[in-house]
Amino acid sequence: MLEQIDDADLTGCMVTVGALHGQRPHAVYLVEERHTHYLLSVKDNSRAWPGS
Repeated sequence: MLEQIDDADLTGCMVTVGALHGQRPHAVYLVEERHTHYLLSVKDNSRAWPGS
């Protein structure tokens, strides 16, 4: 997914992804490097996020 959006200007866009991309590195890339808003789903069994 991320390699498909490398050339697009996503500043200020809302990006939604499923649990597969609900990973910290993806969130950091989209929010801090691409300046997007990021809506993600995190599955109950995810270990990548605090409190899970």
